[in-house]
Amino acid sequence: MQDQSAAYLILSADPLVALDLVLTVREFDPGARVLVASSGAEAAALLSAEARIAVALLDLGPEAAASLAGEVGARGGRSVLFGADAELAAAAWPGEVLGVPFTSERVIALLVRLSAGLGPEPLCPQGR
Repeated sequence: MQDQSAAYLILSADPLVALDLVLTVREFDPGARVLVASSGAEAAALLSAEARIAVALLDLGPEAAASLAGEVGARGGRSVLFGADAELAAAAWPGEVLGVPFTSERVIALLVRLSAGLGPEPLCPQGR
């Protein structure tokens, strides 16, 4: 039987960024299950075992994220891109792009907005 707590996916090749996001997600949702991947293939494998995903935070550009974002959407979740590739191609992404550097407060505000079903906010490169 699968755990009923919300699942979040974090994809980042940088372990410090991934850890920061894990801690921030758990601050926002202490009961969350947080799945962490360092590659797109690893993220896809983790997603294949999940029935539902709340939010995926992906360190990818829009083109690279398209397939994963489709899988996240099929599981009821929203995908948020971050990182240099995401910012450079933000206009090509219909969803959220989290500007870097970002703070825990900014990520929590984003999670609050997404959990309320609100749409994307303009990119804020200063992470405010």
